[in-house]
Amino acid sequence: MTTRDPKRREKLLSLADGLWLSRGYAGFSFGDLSTGSGLKKPSVYHHFPSKEALLLALIAHHAKRSADFYAAMDSCPAPQALGAFFKVYEGLLEHPGRLCPAGAICADLEVLPRPAAELGRRYLQGQEAWLSATLARGPWSLSAPDHATMILGALQGSLQRARAEGSPEPLRGTLRVLQGQLGI
Repeated sequence: MTTRDPKRREKLLSLADGLWLSRGYAGFSFGDLSTGSGLKKPSVYHHFPSKEALLLALIAHHAKRSADFYAAMDSCPAPQALGAFFKVYEGLLEHPGRLCPAGAICADLEVLPRPAAELGRRYLQGQEAWLSATLARGPWSLSAPDHATMILGALQGSLQRARAEGSPEPLRGTLRVLQGQLGI
């Protein structure tokens, strides 16, 4: 039995992540991973026995990164935490044509295998719960759950528009408005 090379697995995850966030779940195959990585298809399957297993690993990876971010931000004042959250979205502009993980999950939700869809929904719920809790502990007088939903919709929608228009301005404009309304 051969062992799995963790660096090769991480390289495959990184490549798959870019493909998923730019093309969607149905828009890439293990053949694309094989071509992009220089590995033969059996080597790709050695690390991920199925496309579903790969997607579960991708969502789990993003969930872990998000949980780490949320934990770090929970000790910051709410305006600072929201500012950092907005910077994460602004950083997505470094990869034109890609969706954020939440946007990719939302776009693919109806076609994802059930375990991936369930993990994706938990990811989305965790994002909204953190944002709502952060808004609630801040200096604003607002309905935190409703504003969390609105903010996420505005960020994800304007990122989609930026992608479609080939311009960062839809997201940058949304960020300016949100920062202005929240005073951050």
